[in-house]
Amino acid sequence: MRYIALFFPAIISVGIEYKKNNGEKWNWFEYIYKYAFFLISNVFLTESLVTYIFKMGAVTIDAFDSFPFFTKYILAATVFAVILPAVLKIIRANISFSFELHKK
Repeated sequence: MRYIALFFPAIISVGIEYKKNNGEKWNWFEYIYKYAFFLISNVFLTESLVTYIFKMGAVTIDAFDSFPFFTKYILAATVFAVILPAVLKIIRANISFSFELHKK
């Protein structure tokens, strides 16, 4: 159950991101890059929620073997997995970075 809770929500995020790009073809590096980004983001956000909001500070990997904790974690991670691609699209549309180098 622990692998499902940790790795499955990122698959949902990548699927939503792919659908929002109208099925644009990606190469393998883009899949892996986006999956890794969503995996780290989902786990970080969900662990922060569990630690700071639910006040469950002593959570280890063995906690995922408990069905009540697994259910709460997968529910929170799925919510973040659905919201995160939309937030990322909003950030990309409104924030841009540019660099300008001048040679002396």
